[in-house]
Amino acid sequence: HMMLLLLAPMGFGLAAITPPLMHLLFGPKWDEAVPVMRILCIYMVLGAISHWPGVVYKAVGRPGILNAISATKLAMLLPTLWLGAMWGGIEGVAWGQLIVKSVGIGIDMIIIARFINISVLQNLRSIAPPMLAALVMAWGMRGILLLDPTLTSPTVLALAAATGAALYLGLIWMLDGQALRALWSLARSIIRRERPAPSIST
Repeated sequence: HMMLLLLAPMGFGLAAITPPLMHLLFGPKWDEAVPVMRILCIYMVLGAISHWPGVVYKAVGRPGILNAISATKLAMLLPTLWLGAMWGGIEGVAWGQLIVKSVGIGIDMIIIARFINISVLQNLRSIAPPMLAALVMAWGMRGILLLDPTLTSPTVLALAAATGAALYLGLIWMLDGQALRALWSLARSIIRRERPAPSIST
């Protein structure tokens, strides 16, 4: 949940500004990579909620489940990537990765519910606020980018990023303020813990 609070706006935000960002950083010759980069940005978000099941399987003494699920995901991935490459080239491969990742997360949620007292519905409720806020934020950023049809203005790009940050913080405060406060408290505790100990003069 905490990771998603951070990675959801990063992933969806990057997906929203990928066209002007790629154009400004690498020039128009890389414009064809924009669709793939957008898909991979969303894939990064899903990565934030796909690693924890393995920790649970080990904690409950069932690491074999992790191996079985990994084999199942691989069995789904190989034909999906092949079909994606055949039908859509590199973009199809990216979509295949995203689809298999999404299905894998669903499988993990169902199996996890049998071992710990967290149902699929509870998991979905947990990830809904940051995902929803990030989606709305991304649409808001895309609206700002319409001010520059050429997608070449650094000013408009900066304005879109700033608008997105403000929009996400406002939305997540309304939808999940408690989690936001907990994340802030966690960050402060980490910072305090990493401060060097005061020197002692002799």
